[in-house]
Amino acid sequence: MFNFPKPNYKDKKKTKPSFDEWLNRASELLNEYMDESVDDIFKPQRKKEQKKKNIEKENIQRQEGDEDAQMRIEEAIKKREEEKIAEEKKKSKRRLNLNKAMIYSEILAKPLAKRK
Repeated sequence: MFNFPKPNYKDKKKTKPSFDEWLNRASELLNEYMDESVDDIFKPQRKKEQKKKNIEKENIQRQEGDEDAQMRIEEAIKKREEEKIAEEKKKSKRRLNLNKAMIYSEILAKPLAKRK
């Protein structure tokens, strides 16, 4: 019925964010992480997690049952480990974003004094 020309997506170029957009993004990231305590963001928590992991495995392995129950236990252990890995990745990504926000705020902030 109507023959509209198809848009040529190759002609569109990616634009770099402007200075104001960068500054706004940095301030948004900083505001997002200001509510969190610094210990939770930068403190490594692997030692505590390893201790908890060992305790959970011991409790599960003490239980006895048929092969199906053992398979379910093994699947539960794998699922817990995958969830912990996903949480660690999320925390590390948040730390990285906070690091970037701090760097952007330092670089993009207005200078304190003018040189003469």
